[in-house]
Amino acid sequence: MGLFADLLTQIQNSQIRVTVERMFALWGMTDGNVGSISAPVTGGITGDIDGDVEGDLTGDVLAADGTKVIDSGTDGSDATGNFDVLQAKTKTPVNAVASAAELDISGDVIEGEYVTIGGEILEFTGSGALGQAGAVAIDISGDMTKSTATLTQAGVALDAETVTINSRVYEADAKDAVDIAGDVAIDINEATTHTVKSQGLLTMGIDLHGSTLVVAGTTTTLKGDGTAGSATIIDMEDAATAARAVAILTIGDLPADGEIFTIGTRTYEFDPTGDGIGGSDVEIDTNGLTTIAQIVDRIELNYNADGSASAVAVSDNVSTVTFTQKISGVAGNVASTETMGDSYFGADLFENGADATAVELGALVLAHYGTGGAGEEATVIATTNGTTDDEVLFTAIIGGVAGDAITTTHTLTVGSFDAVTLGTETAGVDCDIADFCTALAAAINGDSSAEVTAVADATTVVISWIIPGTVGDGKVTAESGAQSSWGGNLAGGGDCAQADAVTALAALTPRALVSLADGTGDTVLVTALTAGVAGDLIACIESMANGAFDDVTLGTKVAGVDGTVGLKGEFRWDSTNVYVCILANTIADANWVSATLASY
Repeated sequence: MGLFADLLTQIQNSQIRVTVERMFALWGMTDGNVGSISAPVTGGITGDIDGDVEGDLTGDVLAADGTKVIDSGTDGSDATGNFDVLQAKTKTPVNAVASAAELDISGDVIEGEYVTIGGEILEFTGSGALGQAGAVAIDISGDMTKSTATLTQAGVALDAETVTINSRVYEADAKDAVDIAGDVAIDINEATTHTVKSQGLLTMGIDLHGSTLVVAGTTTTLKGDGTAGSATIIDMEDAATAARAVAILTIGDLPADGEIFTIGTRTYEFDPTGDGIGGSDVEIDTNGLTTIAQIVDRIELNYNADGSASAVAVSDNVSTVTFTQKISGVAGNVASTETMGDSYFGADLFENGADATAVELGALVLAHYGTGGAGEEATVIATTNGTTDDEVLFTAIIGGVAGDAITTTHTLTVGSFDAVTLGTETAGVDCDIADFCTALAAAINGDSSAEVTAVADATTVVISWIIPGTVGDGKVTAESGAQSSWGGNLAGGGDCAQADAVTALAALTPRALVSLADGTGDTVLVTALTAGVAGDLIACIESMANGAFDDVTLGTKVAGVDGTVGLKGEFRWDSTNVYVCILANTIADANWVSATLASY
């Protein structure tokens, strides 16, 4: 075989051998001694080459499957026919380098400070709350302390006493409502272990018009005459059984001069002649009247003009006058008489007057003093019936021993309060120390707008500013209770030390685009996960009083470098080292290894 065949035999790389064969086939050089071509070959060669090839190769050499065997720009061949890619092999390859930047933390870190790396927000938090939407928490809770203050309770707590913490006011409530709108209630309302309200018991009985109840200095009168519209009157006629007595006087003929009728102790005398009356109380002036209808009308007129009359007269304008007692009750069933020959009462006394029962009066008293009723007092209300229906339980509005001094007296002839003040049925009790501390802590921790959290023990309430760090120091505290005292305003908060902040931030790896590591001193090293110059474009900014990146993008600490692309098994060398690509790689890989050359 000629030189061309010898050349092909000596080319060990099958892909190069095939390419060379195809290239020379275009010139008809397929075997034997074909001589030489001294002119440069500048076109593409697709056939086989059989023979020696001398001269420079400036185009790419491709295998039959399109794989690049020799890069454009390589040159040379030797006498044996083996191609030496001298330019490529003598080029020193470079492994890819990842871009890096450094965050220098120069002082304490406070709640809510953050850094942004490649669009991802990393926020320092000791409270667990995040101020930046979508942020990733950097937990520094173990490296911060919260500002605190302690309230000491030395004695009982009373209604309306207040505890102030910065902008929030907490008010002790022993009566179902705070005194000042907007205050947060400290619930010391009636409970076994909190404030107890004083109570007294009123027992009612069948009673008379005009009796009074005096509660907390306000007098309320029981009336049976239909009086209404007053906050100091209980109208017994509202009871179902209460009724006024009635008597009917029938006139059968014109009354003679001096004839009389009586109702109770009052005497009424007819005077048809106009000569005046004798010893009677009231004149019925019938002078000049000629009909019975006129007589009954005149009786109504003159009787009702008597200010001492016990009843009200109503004429039917024909022959009768109906007398109805002004007050209800059996006391109105009084005697009534007449001395007229043809006139008469239907009975000798008023009939059908009835008292309200004790049960009905108990219900009326309860309704009058009940919550929201017209008779609600400033300090006492009737909250419920007692153990029986004729009893009314009066309860102080405000809990505590002060309720035991509220007065409860009466002028009832049947029925009474159990004592002249509240406290006999149930004695008032003030809220003790431990219960107040528990209630205050519950009020603070249950307040959605609270600026602190609270922990109570038997005598104190320790509050902690919700946001850790020095931000809470100096927040004011105050109290109005005689038995309450603060040790001072909030103090003792501690921010996160710079070294701790570095450790917490570095612990967040891995991230989407970068790795984070504890750097030299109090710094965090931020390195792109993908090597190459593209990493120099990753943005890094901070919102910190004591922290700063060395630039607004990566690449300042370590500049990104694209690596040299190589094929697995490819060799290169320079004057000091030989390099081998151990894996097929890209510009972002680092798969070149080297060995130092020694003298042969």
